[in-house]
Order: sequence, then structure tokens, then C-alpha cells
Amino acid sequence: MIAQRKKIPIAGLINPKSRNLKDLGIKPADLENLTEETALTLLTKNPKIMFRPIVLTGEQVLLGFKEEEFNKLIPENK
Repeated sequence: MIAQRKKIPIAGLINPKSRNLKDLGIKPADLENLTEETALTLLTKNPKIMFRPIVLTGEQVLLGFKEEEFNKLIPENK
């Protein structure tokens, strides 16, 4: 599982800026108090609240688009 590989809680996969999360009536501060079971259920029923994209390379896991980190992973075309 991605959360285990990145060594973060399952709630850490939830994008607090997600419009879908807001539509569910969940505030970013609410994520701090989610149990692992609740976070997993929430993600299972609402996958659009997860950070995207998710890039797995070797030991690295990138959650969400972070241009600087992507540039480090992708060699320049020459």
C-alpha cells in the first residue's frame, strides 16, 4: 500500500485542498483526527479526494503534482 511505502498515515493520502472533500463537508482540520479505518473508508468511497498523481519510482513516492520534485525524477531530454 502507498501509505505504508511512504510511511505516512492513510489520511496523509487525502488532499486537503480537494474540491470533492469540500463537497463532502469535510474541512482540512478534520483530517487530523481521522482514524486509519475512517480514512480508509473515506478514500474507498471517495477516491477523488486522494492526491493525484501518484508516482512510484523505486523507493520514492510522490503525492500530488510538485513540479520541482518531478523534475528531479525525470531526466532532461537532450
